[in-house]
Amino acid sequence: MDVKLPTLDKLFIVQLPVSCIFVFLSPPLSHPACLLPQQWEEQLGFKSCATQQPKDKLFKLLIKLHVMARESLHGTTALITGASEGIGYSIAKSLAEQGANIILVARNLEKLEAAYSKLSSFSGRHMYISTDVGNPAQVADVVRLAQEHYSTIEVLVNNAGLGYLDFLDRIPTERIQASIHTNHLGPTLFYQSLIPLFRKQQSGTVIDILSQVALEVFDQNAVYGSTKAAHRYLSLSMERE
Repeated sequence: MDVKLPTLDKLFIVQLPVSCIFVFLSPPLSHPACLLPQQWEEQLGFKSCATQQPKDKLFKLLIKLHVMARESLHGTTALITGASEGIGYSIAKSLAEQGANIILVARNLEKLEAAYSKLSSFSGRHMYISTDVGNPAQVADVVRLAQEHYSTIEVLVNNAGLGYLDFLDRIPTERIQASIHTNHLGPTLFYQSLIPLFRKQQSGTVIDILSQVALEVFDQNAVYGSTKAAHRYLSLSMERE
């Protein structure tokens, strides 16, 4: 079954009771995944009343949601920022296991090479690019290289992030600037660069990895929380646009 996703004016938000918010392009409105949250629960085996889900189950949910929209991940190309370790690498590995092509993006070249080598056991064509996600020229180069290598990019995962937790007057200005640079400017630039391609393809999926601090106020989170709230606002703005 070939399911064709609509253009970017059909975004919807899937908010799970974990420290993440996912933004997906909606499938056709006749598709059950578009209707009610309880139907997501039935199809995914997921109970929304739970306060937290283990990370491994979180990634399985991500894959199931994407498969529900596209039926198969085989041959899909996913660009993942902050992909050299942690949540970013776990998402990359989960998608690679399902046959997706993975573009690993992060700043640390040594860690990127290690992550890339671990993906070599999975099918698919994978690549890695050392990138400062807050640098417009570098982001443009990443998208250009990815298109040259794969022609299409179906998935963007905005995962790269920095977290400096302390009272505001104790955080050096350069760390504040670095947080804004990575946590807000980074996803903004990738949205800006990939929206034209998604429109041309008439399909695409954007997954924004946020935090509970984007929704609630916590002590010593003035910088991290405000950048994540800005990222959340960006996601919501994309829904309207």
